[in-house]
Amino acid sequence: MGTAMRKTGWRARAVRHGAFPCAVLMAVVLTACSRKPQPAPATGAGPLRPTGVAADSSLGLRLDLRVEGELARLAARGLLGASLCRQPDSTWVLDPGTPVRGLRIAWRVAEPDSAAIRPSGVVTPWNRIASPEGVIEREVAAVLEALDREGHPLASVTLVGFAVDSLLTAHLEVDPGPPVRAARLGFEGNRVTRQSYMERVVGWKGVRPYRSDDWRVARLRLLDTGLFDAVEGPLFVRMPEPAVQAADSLAATADSLASAEDSLASAADSLASAADSLDLEFLYRVRERSVNRVGGVLGYSGNEGKLFGFLDLELGNLFGTGRRARLLWQGQSQGQTRFELGWHEPYVLGVPIELDLFLNHAIEDTLYAESNWGFDLRWGPAPAWKVRLGWGWSRLVLSGDENSRRNRQSLSVGVRRSMPGAPMLGHGWRIEANLTGVTERAGPDLLEGWWRSQEWTGWRGFGLWMEQQAALVAGPDSLLLSDALRLGGATSLRGTFDGAYRATRYVVQRTEIGPRPRSPAASRVYALLDLAWLREWEPTGTGLYGTSGAHLFLWSAGVGVRTPSRLGDVLLDYAVPGGEPVWQGRIHFGIVSRF
Repeated sequence: MGTAMRKTGWRARAVRHGAFPCAVLMAVVLTACSRKPQPAPATGAGPLRPTGVAADSSLGLRLDLRVEGELARLAARGLLGASLCRQPDSTWVLDPGTPVRGLRIAWRVAEPDSAAIRPSGVVTPWNRIASPEGVIEREVAAVLEALDREGHPLASVTLVGFAVDSLLTAHLEVDPGPPVRAARLGFEGNRVTRQSYMERVVGWKGVRPYRSDDWRVARLRLLDTGLFDAVEGPLFVRMPEPAVQAADSLAATADSLASAEDSLASAADSLASAADSLDLEFLYRVRERSVNRVGGVLGYSGNEGKLFGFLDLELGNLFGTGRRARLLWQGQSQGQTRFELGWHEPYVLGVPIELDLFLNHAIEDTLYAESNWGFDLRWGPAPAWKVRLGWGWSRLVLSGDENSRRNRQSLSVGVRRSMPGAPMLGHGWRIEANLTGVTERAGPDLLEGWWRSQEWTGWRGFGLWMEQQAALVAGPDSLLLSDALRLGGATSLRGTFDGAYRATRYVVQRTEIGPRPRSPAASRVYALLDLAWLREWEPTGTGLYGTSGAHLFLWSAGVGVRTPSRLGDVLLDYAVPGGEPVWQGRIHFGIVSRF
């Protein structure tokens, strides 16, 4: 395939002489006894520490170190031309020289019109310089990054030398290198995912000039698919020379004069293009993750003797195309049961818009049954952003109601923004919001909205994870049971079973804190605290309708653990609702197995 060239920073890829160590700088601009010593030490340069020290051979190394230390101290004060000389009578004479006012970087470049090159007349005052090496490194890095954005990722900088007068001048030579074109796109490590799908995610449409921002966004889009744990690149891989390709093409078409003429024209175009730019293969190295998932959570209330939970099966990246299928069963209290089927299509008619189809059915005792289907369209205008637009149709069958069958339509919009990171290990956050409007002929309109945000961070030996949830439903004074918000369980208020509360609005704060895990795959143990405020939905009449009732403030506390196992990631939480004995808490057990 060729030799991969990693672009990791100006030290490794661009500066031929290496870094700028202080020792090299001192060797260039400092010389001891380089001038004839003056008859007396100059004043104002500080105390002369080595005065009167004998030139005993056993003290030679110590004297050298003290001389170097004195010169370094003076250099830090801008006296780069200072000299320190020992006299025959074993005394020392200091000549501070002319103090340096600042640092100037003089650039020499083959393309002086490049916008990346800084003006040579910019001077950094010496009293603002903590390290000349750091100043030069920052300037070189800024120039190389700018050249990289202009399409010159192989630019290099060479240190020509230093000059000292009233300024310390560093002479640097810049070689922008040839402009680079992406002539081919390759991937390594994709055992399941098809290359055609990955090219579509990246937006590959053939040969194009290199722009660093485009390829940075392409890497983020690959990560945003959720199919990879890591994406490295792009790495640059050299391709065969155009002249070799042209010779092979001519040899292959030597039997046909017309084909030979076409090949000669193509070879000439290729050679002319090669004279102006360098064609490379861009290579991404990926590490795929297991995206097939089966998960479940079971909850048991010792006080009420009830078992509840859910089972979630998802088959991801079907046929290596990014498609997904999902099956969900959820059993809650009060005879509530829910089934859901879903299908995810990553592209619609070749356009980078995701399509989700869903069909679900919910039953609650003998009060009502609801069936609905619809679709969601998601579009990512930028990496880590998702904009959602959805439409749905539902049918309600109510018992004991004059309008026993009611048809509804809904339109929803939403947005999601996230910064990736491992919970309680690094820093990260995620925000998601959604707004839905419901209309029907037989009843008033309805408006539903919800918000969820997560933040996590790791500091020293501890990790902190937090989540905020908020939701409301607005519309008629008398609200249907199926329209009320559900609250409770492992995903909202631990220590209660799923759907334990019905509300017209609520706010939830969930917190986990514990020892910081060593890696994303390591086990973590934490203490948990959940707080909730809600406006309770209170039933009226037959229980099909209700109104906003009392304000409730709830909380629960406990401990939990997340640990990997052969079966999958195991989660176990034990939470006690506020005001109840410790032994009457709720256990939330779940397992997520990837295969």
